[in-house]
Amino acid sequence: MTIATRLARHVAALRHADLPDATREQAARCLLDTVGNMLGGRQSPQARTVDGYVRASQGAAEATVVGGGRAACEAAAFANAALARMHDLDDGHQAAMGHPASVLVPTALALGQALSTRGSEVIAALVAAYDVYAGLGAAINPSAYHERGFDSTGIVGCVAAAALASRLGGLDAECTGHAIGIAASHAGGLIEYQNDGSAGKVLCPAWAARAGLQAAGLARAGFTGPAAVFEGAKGHFRAFSNHWDSERATSELGRHFGIHDNYFKLHACMRGLHGSVDAAADLQRQRATAWQEATRIRILTSSFVKRLDRPDPGDAAQAQCSLPYCVALALKHGRVGRAQMQSGLADADIAALQRRIEVVVDGALEDLWIREPQTWGAAEVIVETRHGQPLRRQVIAARGGAALPLSTQDLEVKFREQLAQTELAARGDAILAALRDFDRIDDVGRFMDLLAAP
Repeated sequence: MTIATRLARHVAALRHADLPDATREQAARCLLDTVGNMLGGRQSPQARTVDGYVRASQGAAEATVVGGGRAACEAAAFANAALARMHDLDDGHQAAMGHPASVLVPTALALGQALSTRGSEVIAALVAAYDVYAGLGAAINPSAYHERGFDSTGIVGCVAAAALASRLGGLDAECTGHAIGIAASHAGGLIEYQNDGSAGKVLCPAWAARAGLQAAGLARAGFTGPAAVFEGAKGHFRAFSNHWDSERATSELGRHFGIHDNYFKLHACMRGLHGSVDAAADLQRQRATAWQEATRIRILTSSFVKRLDRPDPGDAAQAQCSLPYCVALALKHGRVGRAQMQSGLADADIAALQRRIEVVVDGALEDLWIREPQTWGAAEVIVETRHGQPLRRQVIAARGGAALPLSTQDLEVKFREQLAQTELAARGDAILAALRDFDRIDDVGRFMDLLAAP
């Protein structure tokens, strides 16, 4: 049996009743976080570009663009996926890499609304799609990302989105397998956007969401996908990875739900920076004036993080990939939120602080990263001051992952921060109440109406 067939059978067979309470709760947390990120994305200047694209699209008004009107299902999923990724606050997967929720949640909500789907069915489809993402991403990474420069958000996200769309669309296992094969055959996504802050970052999940919906539609129409699309001699694994492990693609199916292995973000920047930012924020809480007293700041880390030693970013998109900038923000403010990311660009203190930062590849942390790839963000921040012993803090595992998880309350605080100052702020309590009880919603469209522009 091929990998695509095993994945398709799992997706078609999984039922909401099969899910443990903890798994349903985790899926609801992913919905909560992603809806908040879409609302926060509305505050980005680039949201106007998204709206312009949607207005130029044609089709029936099937699904809500968060903070806007209605559009065709594919256009709404595309737009909402871009909004979810806008501030780099979307969840990620430690082993599979990339950002599954920014692809899968917009796809599920748009198609769920178009089909008047029950909330419980969206939850089950999300869990199944996360399993697809987690298995395929783990099979090809870290090689696909570190060595080849591919973004799992695109190259795996589109396949998971096709699986999700097949499930919500009622396709059987055979047809779902074809949708998976079609999506995998046309997958793509490069991380070159990290080098200049271009729109590739927000387009990657948007492209994947639309591709997944199209792949399911093509399979429904009768088009077929390669049976051995992943493990074949000219297949997905060989195309995107130097070192892949085919067994990891399906080994956890039925034993462990991949949605439990994602992480949630507190900082509006690349996950690889979060260890350094957490360390700097801890030092700020230890001594609030440390940034003013600092004569030199050293960041000891791996070469994976060192590559992001790019001070003085020109805009918010570049700032999300700048280690010195984000650490400077954390030392001054104790956090790297959406507001700090933007205001810091015009802050003379932040500009001066970046010039005192030196990033050094540390042998022990480099060896740790090579030995245990999931520690790729580990770092130690050392602040030397005029007043005695330097302040130092090492972080191996950043907050938000399995080692230091965020509570639902943490995510609700983040949600309210994202919602604040939007046109939908007055609906915050109603939106949160619906998200807390999402699997009891009888029509996702009614929930999506809460997210439409007033």
